[in-house]
Amino acid sequence: MHITATALNASTKLSELLSSSLIFTTQLFLLVSGVYVEGNRSIVGFMVESNLAAGNQKIPANKADLQYGVSITDACVDWATTEDMVKNLRERVKDVLPNRPSLTIDDLMEHSA
Repeated sequence: MHITATALNASTKLSELLSSSLIFTTQLFLLVSGVYVEGNRSIVGFMVESNLAAGNQKIPANKADLQYGVSITDACVDWATTEDMVKNLRERVKDVLPNRPSLTIDDLMEHSA
């Protein structure tokens, strides 16, 4: 599978639009980790919004109605999904990471233009 930077950027923008979708978030996580495993050196990290429970909530008038472990800002994936995603990532990169060359300043400057 060959993913171009344009496709990845489009996926990132789509992710922002669909950030409340747990399934989409896990699929994007797998896509990005696949691009990494295939040798894309411009990926040095990525973030997934995670909390104890999936989704998000508005702040109610009665603060006692807040659900414990549910975000009050961005939609998040739940803890169990986060754990599965991290374990999956580890399995995917464990043979690639030790042999991956480090990024240099020149590499970073090349991709910043």
